This record gives sequence, C-alpha cells and structure tokens, in this order.
Amino acid sequence: YSVAPSGERTAPIGRGGGGNFGVVTSFEYRLHRVGPTVLAGLLVWPRPMALDVLRAFRAFTESAPENASAYAGLGTSPDGVPIVVGILFHHGPTEEGEALFQPLRSFGPPVADMVQPMPYTSAQQMLDALNPPGNRVYWKSAILRGIDDDVLEAIIAGAATCPSPLSAALIEFYGGAT
Repeated sequence: YSVAPSGERTAPIGRGGGGNFGVVTSFEYRLHRVGPTVLAGLLVWPRPMALDVLRAFRAFTESAPENASAYAGLGTSPDGVPIVVGILFHHGPTEEGEALFQPLRSFGPPVADMVQPMPYTSAQQMLDALNPPGNRVYWKSAILRGIDDDVLEAIIAGAATCPSPLSAALIEFYGGAT
C-alpha cells in the first residue's frame, strides 16, 4: 500500500491475465468512514409484482445519492415461493436513509420489510445464509448502460426458468461508476 499526497491509501493490484480480458496494473481507491451504524436490509415482494417492483427500483437508482446502494433480485424464498427482493444500504444519518428508502418501502407494499439500523459488519453479512459454504456457485454477469423495460422483461423471463431454487438473478446498481 502507498499513501497519496491527499492521505488516501492506494494499492497496486495483480498483473497477468489471459483469454479475452484486459489487464489492470494499478487501482486507486478512497476509504470512507462508515458507521457506527448503517441503514440496511431486505424488502420482499411476491414475484407477480416483479415488473412493477423493478421499475420502482430503476426509478430509485436514477437519483440515488453516492452514500446509498441498492440491489434487486429475483429468487426463491426459503419456503420455496418465487420472490422479488430489494437489498438496500445507506450510510449517513438514519433519518436521511429512512426518507430516501420510503418510496421503495411503501411500494406495493412489500410482504416483508427488514430494513433497519445495524452495524456495518451485520450489513455485510446479511446475505450469508443465502450462500452457504459448500454450494457450487457459478456467476455470470454483464454491464448494461441502462435497464429499460425490455431488459427487465428479459431478466424476469430468465429468472422464471431457473433450474434450481438456489438460482437467482441480481441487478446491482453502482451509479454508472463502472
């Protein structure tokens, strides 16, 4: 690690590569103080609401601030019911996060709302039970410039044909940073 003149820590990352991808020879990042608590958790809706929920998710992400992140997933509940899940995270004043997430929390409304203040480490572990050790996991992803209704409908159709209740489709929002 090195420290930039601004005090930011930087770290070079791996070299090498192969196949059809480029090689990153360095990467700089900024650390941000988080905590002691964050507002995070899951919102759950029934799968028949998927298109409307994903549209609401899309609208949310179009103006979400830098100190918030959101994921939307189509999967199966532990009792075998197809669901749509919103995975929300906000660091900053809890009241600010509550106001930010209110449109999603009141949409539908969800059948479960588990969004609450928690330690940052708990937010990092909130999906661990869905990915237990020993599962053979395969991830495939794509970076999209946008998620119009055609894309949303394709994701919903693909999720409906998943071969296992452990399969899921996930939309990750990074604010166009990639």
